[in-house]
Amino acid sequence: MFKGIRPGLILPAAIAFMAMAPALRAGEKDTLVVAMSNDARNLDPHLTNDVYSAQVMVNLYQNLLTLDTNNNIVGQLAANVKRINDRTYSFSLKKGVKFHNGETLKASDVKFSLERAATVSGSAVTQVVSEIAKIDTPDDYTVVVTLKHTFTPFLTYLTHVGGGSILNKKAVMEAGAAYGQHPVGTGPFRFSKWVRNDSIVLDAFDGFQGPRPAEKRILFRVIPESNSRSIELESGGVDVALQVLATDVDKLSGNAKLHILRVPALSTQYLGFNCARKPFDDVRVRQAIGEALDVPAIVKAVYRGIGSAAAGPLPPGMQFADKSLTVRPRNLAKARQLLAAAGVRPGLRVNLWTTDRKDRIDMATIIQNQLKDVGLDVNISIMDFNAFATGAIKSQHEMFIIGFAPSTPDPDNGLFPVFHSSQRGTTNNLSNFSVPEIDKLLEQGREMPDSAKRRDLYFNLQRQIVDKRPWVPLYYPDVIVGSQKNVASVAASSLDMELLYNARKQ
Repeated sequence: MFKGIRPGLILPAAIAFMAMAPALRAGEKDTLVVAMSNDARNLDPHLTNDVYSAQVMVNLYQNLLTLDTNNNIVGQLAANVKRINDRTYSFSLKKGVKFHNGETLKASDVKFSLERAATVSGSAVTQVVSEIAKIDTPDDYTVVVTLKHTFTPFLTYLTHVGGGSILNKKAVMEAGAAYGQHPVGTGPFRFSKWVRNDSIVLDAFDGFQGPRPAEKRILFRVIPESNSRSIELESGGVDVALQVLATDVDKLSGNAKLHILRVPALSTQYLGFNCARKPFDDVRVRQAIGEALDVPAIVKAVYRGIGSAAAGPLPPGMQFADKSLTVRPRNLAKARQLLAAAGVRPGLRVNLWTTDRKDRIDMATIIQNQLKDVGLDVNISIMDFNAFATGAIKSQHEMFIIGFAPSTPDPDNGLFPVFHSSQRGTTNNLSNFSVPEIDKLLEQGREMPDSAKRRDLYFNLQRQIVDKRPWVPLYYPDVIVGSQKNVASVAASSLDMELLYNARKQ
């Protein structure tokens, strides 16, 4: 899941709410105050594919299927699923499920949602449902989905927070283009208020079919600066802090009033190249930069032993991640040789974009210094997340540091969105990478049943991608969540999307 796409809109009530937001603090009764590093971009799940929006939406929406804490597929809105043949699945819906607007979940809502995800103008999640040929609804509680061809990760894709979210058709039609300001799901919390770049408030949904949320309200506070989030956690200004950086762990772990939770993330931080722009359209330039970097040294300096240096595009927790890949040692002589062969003269000025996260800025600074050793003059542009995403979508970037977090553990979701040529021009394939042979393998991998043959194909793909160097993988992070010790049932998710309805203050 790439961190960003289209900006959302400010609610009409934003000005009125701004006056009340400071009063909602961590000490407020029945309110769970949660710090997040960036604002959501949109709360229409079909128009965004960023982790910050998903963090909010996972508490608003539900899917037919979801992943449990061990990343196994389980029913959510579907009571059961039956595989009729290689291309056809039948879902029986739970009865009596209510949307936040009081409407009852029907098969027509599921059909509408999945078809909209594939067709709505500007959709960021078409890959989730692109293999659906048709959807039938023989009755109000049965949905039959027929695929275009065998698609092995289909059920896993339905767990995607965004493409698999089920919306209420009536609510979407009534709100029109403003739906992202009035989201309606079936989740444990319903939308209340949003102050752009400041806060989002969700209220417990009394009609939720499941255990009632432990707290009556969640207040998400947008606190971009990592040190400020840590200070707010230490001072009691927030109950929970998401996206805690590795650089803050030592300090927070020493505070007896706090819990620090860590799990390996299903994500990869990487240095990317816009392969559609010179000189990065030449694979030798990309390979040279890979040879010129000392990735373990970068990771050690920035992350202080938390997480690990990355060797390939898939994090180790992904299905069929090739754990035999190793980080290449720095080789300045080979880097200079490749640059010379590509006609790159010493002194070439290149631009490196990064978001305004301290760890990424630190990595960019070290990369800048290391690339001086092969004659590259790197200019670092630090921008807020929305500016980064907007510019990257328009292909205005050259080199960039960002992260990709697959929304499901299937290898297709970790590779197809970011490396298949059909995804160029989206917020996924920011490298504008296009290699016909790799496209073909990615397409084959989607249709193969899980087997040793499918594993071998994905091992081969990972090695080819490493060789073509659209990315220099940098870092496999941990998801780190901090909380007050008096807050129970907070869990860190490897997908970095924490469902908070069990969290409660004691």
